[in-house]
Amino acid sequence: EKKKISLNLNYSTPEKKITLTWLFLSTLSSLILVSTTQQLTQSIASTPFIWLIPLILYLLSFVICFSPRKWYRRNLYAYIFLIVAFIVIAVNLPPVSLPFALGMVIYTVFLFSAFMLCHGELYNFKPDPRIINFYYLVIAFGGAVGGIFAGLLAPFLFSWFWEFFIGIFFVSLLAVVVLFHFEKVVGVMLIALG
Repeated sequence: EKKKISLNLNYSTPEKKITLTWLFLSTLSSLILVSTTQQLTQSIASTPFIWLIPLILYLLSFVICFSPRKWYRRNLYAYIFLIVAFIVIAVNLPPVSLPFALGMVIYTVFLFSAFMLCHGELYNFKPDPRIINFYYLVIAFGGAVGGIFAGLLAPFLFSWFWEFFIGIFFVSLLAVVVLFHFEKVVGVMLIALG
């Protein structure tokens, strides 16, 4: 006699604040990718294929954060980001001409630590496997939002590279939340927004 298999297709949808967190983190990483790539090509060097370095770092951080090994260390990347973000702001306000190699090292560490923070926290909020498709859809949508904002809207909204500094501000805020465990404060802010 065969047993009947019942399928429960009533998957619970994630809370609004969790979905907004996924959207925020993916938008932020995409914003940092596009705005820093623009900053690199305008302030360090406009050499061919320099845009590959940020893209490779972006994809590599996804692979590292979503791999079975736990290589993401929250506090380490938060500290690294805050230190390097201070240096990046110092060399951009007012703009300072850096030697190519030094500029690439600074921006590479800046980008990688920002991507690790965003993607590592995205992984920390990974949902139940039954709604994983929705999770990845929100991540893809956030990536598109960040890219559209930095690549298409920001040049019309701002007369300077303010999208770059907006990205730095929000990743710095994320780093502070990670370091000082202000997750409850962020949760309350997200509830207020939603």
